[in-house]
Amino acid sequence: MRLRPGTVGAAPAWRRNQRAVTATAALLFFGGTLATPFLPLWMHDISGGGRRGDLYAGIALSVTPLLASAMGPVWARLAQRHGLRRSAQRALAAIALHWILLSLASDPGAVLGLRAVLGLLSGFNAMSVALITSGAPDDRIQPIVGQLQTAQIVSAAAAPALGGILYDRLGFRAMCLFPAATALGGLVLVTVAYVELSSSSDAPRRTGDGGVPGLRRSLLGWGLFLVVSTLAVRSLAFLTPRWAATLAASPDDVGASAGAAVTAGAVGESLGAAHSGRAGRAGGLLRPVRTSMALATVLGIALALSTTVPAFLLTRGLLGIAAGGLATFAYAAVAARIPPRGRTASLGTLQSVAMLGGALGPLLASGVAAAAGIAAALWVPAGLFALVLLGALAAPRASARFTPRGEAARAEGEGGGAVRGPPRPPGEGSR
Repeated sequence: MRLRPGTVGAAPAWRRNQRAVTATAALLFFGGTLATPFLPLWMHDISGGGRRGDLYAGIALSVTPLLASAMGPVWARLAQRHGLRRSAQRALAAIALHWILLSLASDPGAVLGLRAVLGLLSGFNAMSVALITSGAPDDRIQPIVGQLQTAQIVSAAAAPALGGILYDRLGFRAMCLFPAATALGGLVLVTVAYVELSSSSDAPRRTGDGGVPGLRRSLLGWGLFLVVSTLAVRSLAFLTPRWAATLAASPDDVGASAGAAVTAGAVGESLGAAHSGRAGRAGGLLRPVRTSMALATVLGIALALSTTVPAFLLTRGLLGIAAGGLATFAYAAVAARIPPRGRTASLGTLQSVAMLGGALGPLLASGVAAAAGIAAALWVPAGLFALVLLGALAAPRASARFTPRGEAARAEGEGGGAVRGPPRPPGEGSR
């Protein structure tokens, strides 16, 4: 049953949905990051090791988000037509089944096949922002998205360290049952707690940046930003455990070192995501994006130069802080411009674009590692962050796509454009 935005019990329906989706995403990320960071190590072993093993490991990490990015717009449109709740249930069931079957696999080809099927059938990430912002007031979108990103990363922060211990003690196949259980828990939570809402209005919003053409420019600009920045961040999914394992003092410490490195990155990214939910609301998004990219570039260089486990852990954590909020900036900037009923498909497309970068990141890093060695591949994130920084520095001359909707509307109103009425306080959008 679909309800108009309102209240359920003592809380607004959109607030109840926010809690349900945040808890589900936290469960999903905890289970996923318990096992996924060790997939490259396991694939490296079962595929024969060496540079060939690196290539197989990168493909195993990349094939799921690559296919998910292609299918994301399809699942988002189906969700918009048939309901977000039903689509989320289907995605969570597919994730649970994938991990159960992966626990039984032993051949690299079978593993790659299961990872490919997961990319085709899941799609939860492609609809998570639409799920959590459905029915929410415009001025709450950025903090809501920031809280979602923070919950995902915080829940994943302790998981890799625990996963490292489980990897050393139980092995990867046994670990696969943990993410299967968390996906089933999320399925129960969505089924019980999520309320399907229908938008009360289809009216286009006054974007202050050229209406529909302005929205398209915004989607294109932030889409390019997401592709390259996510490409850089996700390349670390392959590089972090591999380089930490290389620096480990002994073979018995490989799992623990890799888990600690992934946890350091996750903790840093959670802090960055939490900050991004507030940054830019008073002064626009351009300045925090530039600052984040400048810091990420410098820290990416420092990461490539790390030669000890403590230095690598510290640098990886700081890099996580610098880059952890990039997706929040993009989703919040675009979501505030989209009419309510068009939000699911548009945000699904944007998240699919991000997943494309996420898919290509490990593949690019593993390809460089296979061709030139793991030490050379460590320079990939720094180069990509520098590329995004150049784009952010050029943005004022090229377009207004990094300008938040409220800021653009105020500028147009002050310049005698179509937006009328008294200026809004800094950081406030359309209420």
